[in-house]
Amino acid sequence: MHINEDLLQYVWQQKILLKQPLQTNNGEKLQIIKPGELNRNAGPDFFNAQIDCDGVFWAGNIEVHIKSSDWHKHGHSFDAAYDNVILHVVWEHDQIIYTKTGEEIPTLSLKEIMPNTLLNTYAALQKNQLNIACKPLFNMPVPEILYFWMERLVAERLEVKHQHILSILKERNGHWEEVLYFLLAQTFGQKINAMPFEMLCKNLPYEIIQKNCTQISSYQSLVLGVAGFLNKPFQSQYHQVLQREFLFLKNKYDLPSLDNSIWKFGRTRPANFPSIRLLQFAEIISQQRPLLQLLLTAQNIQDVYAFLTWNTKQTIEIGELHPQGKASHWEKIALSKSMIDSLLINVFVPYLFSFGKATNKEDLWQKALDWLELVPGENNHIVEEWKQLGLPVKKAKETQAWIQLKNYYCTEKRCLKCAIGNHLLKPAKDMAS
Repeated sequence: MHINEDLLQYVWQQKILLKQPLQTNNGEKLQIIKPGELNRNAGPDFFNAQIDCDGVFWAGNIEVHIKSSDWHKHGHSFDAAYDNVILHVVWEHDQIIYTKTGEEIPTLSLKEIMPNTLLNTYAALQKNQLNIACKPLFNMPVPEILYFWMERLVAERLEVKHQHILSILKERNGHWEEVLYFLLAQTFGQKINAMPFEMLCKNLPYEIIQKNCTQISSYQSLVLGVAGFLNKPFQSQYHQVLQREFLFLKNKYDLPSLDNSIWKFGRTRPANFPSIRLLQFAEIISQQRPLLQLLLTAQNIQDVYAFLTWNTKQTIEIGELHPQGKASHWEKIALSKSMIDSLLINVFVPYLFSFGKATNKEDLWQKALDWLELVPGENNHIVEEWKQLGLPVKKAKETQAWIQLKNYYCTEKRCLKCAIGNHLLKPAKDMAS
């Protein structure tokens, strides 16, 4: 199998081999007191290690390579950062390495002492092409490991979203209201219509919506008109009203109108047509300022649910709005419970977390974490795979963690950095102890 330095570093850091008698290439008895701290920057792989080599105590750094000769290939002989290396850990010892003063650096070769079970498990994980590589080998870690790993994954996922939000904030010149505007558009667009929704936001300035948010016909016509859905003759009287209103606002604000062919309808149910999503989006952004105030002040998540559960009984003819034209079909523009859950998970919680971090308001990002405990988990193909393996998926906090795990660990084959991967790689005797 292919051996890499990540695996050797993992073995050293996790002390998998340290319970058996060890010796250097010269037969010196070796005891590892502290493996040291993994260094992810330039310099030796581990700092502040402590070893006992034939009864002599050493404190310093550890360098890890596939072959001893890699020391020279990597130019360490001329780098002062490696002068304090007290042990060279390698897979294969093929060359004696000396310090600048001519002293031999002790070498520990792992090739003959690496557990075969670990090598076989790691090879299986790396070769497996399943979405979740460990699926055939999976067994559940103890609850404590799983809990703390979930907490870390959730924090990582929110941090990823925080960086995304900061990039939008920079593009929008520090306007937090516009950040929420764009986040809402991305979620309503989902993957299939993310690009058209982004184009809509860039062509329909948020401030224009806010100037025209008191009349339903005004904000609905702005969104549907700029999206390109009002550029044809209509039979519906209400569509005609929207068309006339948009023509007036288009001229007033010099607004463009997108080609509606960019919107993907696919094989979706009418309730998921982009036309109905656009109308729901229009309804939310027309109320965005009071919604934003509620998000920042509410302590009860039920207040947010109540705000988004509109009492409107308005239905709209969406058959006519289809680019190819469809049979008459009326849909309510109210949000479903599952869509509100999706907005909480993908917009409001990340927004609160990011706003709290950016403004040093711990209560806001803590509220975001608390709300993830109260929202039901998503139901998608990633979550379903973890559910089949027995992981908890009832709460959004759990499903967000497992989505992060799949996207940033499983897909990248970062099994050595994963708590579940570590659990599976550990020798059986260690798991039992």
